[in-house]
Amino acid sequence: MRKYISILFFLGMMLPFSLQAQELQVSVNIDYNQVGQGDKLIFQEMQRAINEYLNFTEWTQDEFSYQERIRCNFRIIINQRPSADYFRCTANIQIYRPVFNSTYETPLANLSDKNFNFNYIIGQPLQYNENSYTDNLTALLNFYANLILGFDYGSFGPNGGTEYFKRAQNWVNLAASSPEQGWTSSGVTQNNRFWLAENLTNSSYRAFHSALYNYHRQGLDQMTENMPKARRSILDSLRDMQKVFRQNPLLMVVRVFLDAKDGELVKVFQGAFPNDKKVFLELMQDIDPANIEKYKKVNDG
Repeated sequence: MRKYISILFFLGMMLPFSLQAQELQVSVNIDYNQVGQGDKLIFQEMQRAINEYLNFTEWTQDEFSYQERIRCNFRIIINQRPSADYFRCTANIQIYRPVFNSTYETPLANLSDKNFNFNYIIGQPLQYNENSYTDNLTALLNFYANLILGFDYGSFGPNGGTEYFKRAQNWVNLAASSPEQGWTSSGVTQNNRFWLAENLTNSSYRAFHSALYNYHRQGLDQMTENMPKARRSILDSLRDMQKVFRQNPLLMVVRVFLDAKDGELVKVFQGAFPNDKKVFLELMQDIDPANIEKYKKVNDG
């Protein structure tokens, strides 16, 4: 199992309910303001269908308690409706993870997709098929569900997300021949689903996975036990991120990491020893020079 839970039995009596739950706790929001308010029913049904698909599909063989589900926000902005059942959209996905011994949730990743386009017919069920591309909406949801799992599992164990990142890569391969954008390497920037999956499965960038694990399990999870040591582990994770950045400054995964962590990093190092602050700023000057003024706020605390 991914995590271990304790189940108490009193006088041989089993609890009257199951502690098993599906893996994801996704809050889906459909923003249709740009295409008018005249046909609310289809958007309400779309939101319900996507919500049920993400939250009730069985994505792994592991057992999750209700409290262990991976929390994320999934916002779909409908930009255009070229036909009655075709929608051009932007999607934003935020993934969260609890920090050990605290009430704090850390943002694991902030993902953005500018070509989240699909057909949807009201009343037509979304059906999960693990090994074939049937429509773009379910392919998109399958792709991002596996990314969510990959980021979460990877933060709990060394290379723990590998299986799910490979599954996301498989959806890129299955959808590559579709006419929809985002599934292939074409384009002027390395910033779409193809490149995100490529970055996460390319063995040349294995240091990213070390950074993901060390930052969360050896860093944030240890803050209440030994804060200076935890900060040093986070610095080690940033050194891994630096290695990846120097290999390829255009890597999408580096931007995904920084977009989620920039504000948190400032808070983590505001109370650090002066030398740790100095090392932190040197690393960020190299990794994210465009935003160095933001990181300099560590000196405010």
